[in-house]
Amino acid sequence: MTDQRTITDVQRDGSQLFFGVSDAAALLGIDRRVLSKTMSDGNIPHRIVGDRRCITRRDLLAFAGLEDLAVPQGTEEL
Repeated sequence: MTDQRTITDVQRDGSQLFFGVSDAAALLGIDRRVLSKTMSDGNIPHRIVGDRRCITRRDLLAFAGLEDLAVPQGTEEL
């Protein structure tokens, strides 16, 4: 059985800063194509890293309506 992360894990664990489209879609529980279209429409900020589109941790949480949880308690923001 694989260990699947959830958006709650991302909220608590601030170690990963960027998420690829597939990982972000899986965390949000939506189809990768839906997230790609949402990004292309400009409704979620993303960055191009090499040849990949990536979403920052902060933008992923904001899109999920959890922006107030973007920085885990006891950590400093980058």
